[in-house]
Amino acid sequence: MKKFYSFLAISVLFISGIFAQVANLVVNVQGDPYSSGVYVHKGTYNKKNYWVGPKGANRYVISFSKNYARWTWSEWYGDTTQMWGMDRDQTTTSTEYPTSGWNYIKVSIEGPSIKFSQTEVIETTDDDGKINDIISISHNKMNGQGFAGTAGTDLVDSKAIIVERVPSGLTAQAFLASDSTIDFVFEGSATDNSTDTNILVKFTDAAFSGGGKADSTQNSTTTININFIKKVTVAKTGGDYTTVQEGLNKADDGDVVYIKEGVYTEVKMTLPTTVKNITLIGDGPDKTILQPDSQPYKATSRVLDIGSTLKATIDGITFQNGNDQRAGGIAGGQQININNCRILNNRAWLPQASQTVAGGVFCYHLIMTNCEVVGNIADNAGKNGQVYGGGVAMQDWSRTHRIENSTFAKNFSRIGGAAIGNFMGNLEVVNCTITDNEVVGNFDNAQYPNNGIGGGIWSQDSVWMYNSICWGNRGTLGQDVYVTNGVFFTSNSIVGRYNNFYKDSTKNIVGSYKIANPKLDTLAFNCSPTRTFALLEGSPAIDSADEQLSGSVWDQRGFAVVNIRDIGSHESNNLINLTIETDTACLDGGDKIYLSAYPNSGTFEGEGVEGNFFNPTKITKEGWVVITYKFSAPGCSDYKATDSVYVKVCTPNNVKDINLPVSIFPNPTQNELNIHASSNSNMNVIVADISGKTVLKSSDLAPRSNINVETLPNGLYFITVESNGKVAHLKFVKN
Repeated sequence: MKKFYSFLAISVLFISGIFAQVANLVVNVQGDPYSSGVYVHKGTYNKKNYWVGPKGANRYVISFSKNYARWTWSEWYGDTTQMWGMDRDQTTTSTEYPTSGWNYIKVSIEGPSIKFSQTEVIETTDDDGKINDIISISHNKMNGQGFAGTAGTDLVDSKAIIVERVPSGLTAQAFLASDSTIDFVFEGSATDNSTDTNILVKFTDAAFSGGGKADSTQNSTTTININFIKKVTVAKTGGDYTTVQEGLNKADDGDVVYIKEGVYTEVKMTLPTTVKNITLIGDGPDKTILQPDSQPYKATSRVLDIGSTLKATIDGITFQNGNDQRAGGIAGGQQININNCRILNNRAWLPQASQTVAGGVFCYHLIMTNCEVVGNIADNAGKNGQVYGGGVAMQDWSRTHRIENSTFAKNFSRIGGAAIGNFMGNLEVVNCTITDNEVVGNFDNAQYPNNGIGGGIWSQDSVWMYNSICWGNRGTLGQDVYVTNGVFFTSNSIVGRYNNFYKDSTKNIVGSYKIANPKLDTLAFNCSPTRTFALLEGSPAIDSADEQLSGSVWDQRGFAVVNIRDIGSHESNNLINLTIETDTACLDGGDKIYLSAYPNSGTFEGEGVEGNFFNPTKITKEGWVVITYKFSAPGCSDYKATDSVYVKVCTPNNVKDINLPVSIFPNPTQNELNIHASSNSNMNVIVADISGKTVLKSSDLAPRSNINVETLPNGLYFITVESNGKVAHLKFVKN
């Protein structure tokens, strides 16, 4: 019998070895990090192997099409019976591993390798020669290999990594975070930041453990481009130029055009055709406003014209009152990243029947965050043709569009997608509010009457929606969402009526409410730069989310999720708060302390504050240090939250370094505060208010005692407990 089991074990190992011989694939998708990564071998299909991409919002499969005798990269719906989706890429290579012949993806066989999170870094917009980007270098740890060394070691300083051609004034550093991660940074400021440059990063064998070798690891020699920018300032007075067009004309590739506060009325602001990458920054959408006319829908041109091959980043600007055949607001762009902007009252319009697309924004690949898209129109006098995307429209099937923390309201389209019209490419919608948008259809077409689809979203390809509200939109089919191809998947979202042309999406509705009354308040600025629906008392969406697949711990406004996530884009537990994770810090060489608060768009103030950190070494004497967090946003008044940390001397053998273990409760408290000290001796207690004034003082208390705080005003208090030479510094809240 033992021999039988031995034979069985050997057989299992042999069979496992056969399957293990089918390697995974590493796929890099052009311009799409969400779909890039390791594609895992899952089995055979059409007598050939197939591989499925990373689990996430958008998944793809590489498989063999028997009918067309070619390898395809296409959407993955969960099993081989559904490998019928639109091909994203293809190759006719006949090899066992399809690693060549692709157009938009790069495929290789998985092996020990390292990966750079980016191969370009950009100078800060202050044009100061500094580089703030952090490049993360990761090792896949295959075959037991990884990075060698001790955490915190600078591998450049130890010569395990050689860096060449670094500009004078900058120092390259590569800090080992773990055996699979390195943080690559630049310290200092380049003395000459007038010309872009490439540096060369070379790993030596000493950088690897587990028998790893530089020459057997992919990307062990990599070029990193340093993009030094020029900052062009446009201002009504005191800038380099007084008009936006003058500033755009003088910008070079990679430059920043800073448009200071003001309303700039100019016809069709256009970027030079030689510029391939540019950043436009304003003073905020309430302050920097670009328009071709002072009245909506009256202009003869759009607001901003971007070249079709250009990549643009736009931040803090309002684009309004544009009017053109395609995109009255912004048109063009291979990729546009739009953050903290407003797209208002723009129109795509023709006086005859023809294609009119995207009232607000049209581009190939769109990444949008923290924006308001309101009152935009896509229509024509003939009420006919392809008319879609009242708010925004995109068409790049090789990449995934992403819209996050944004609001779409009161946009209009004749045929499809009043808020969002997605002609090509998968679409991710995260923490968004989409409401009161309307698509009416073609009433003059007898063959296709009332064919208005997707009052909120119309998408040719798959839509993945997380933690959003898409409700109260109007249309003939799919009043809120209409997906023509692919799937509609939604998690923790409030969705009204939807239609998925090819597939039943019921099984893809995860932890979401559809059609039922979610009890929404009116659309408003709830302490946020973008409007949301607060949930009324008794809403079934409160604390009801089943799961959180997006990974976001914030709602649309930037408020933290408390306990169980609410379904939708607004978290009802909306306490504004500041938290310092520790009560004490060392002024003689203590580590910096990270400061956290929400919403996360405010500022920290106080002695020792450095950005989002508190540096105790900047404090000159022992004592309590108060940190203030200031937050202001539309829909709520200026808000201040405070917390504190006790800074003390921590040198060895100092009696003040000997801590007294103490617990206080309840905290917050209304009447009594219990004090329990791990001591056999009585204790002395001093309570001070936030100004440092002593408000209570008790001596010779038993190690387990309580003090009455009922008469103290509500607020933050500091408490010092001393017993037998040991000291504890704590804080509590009276409410």
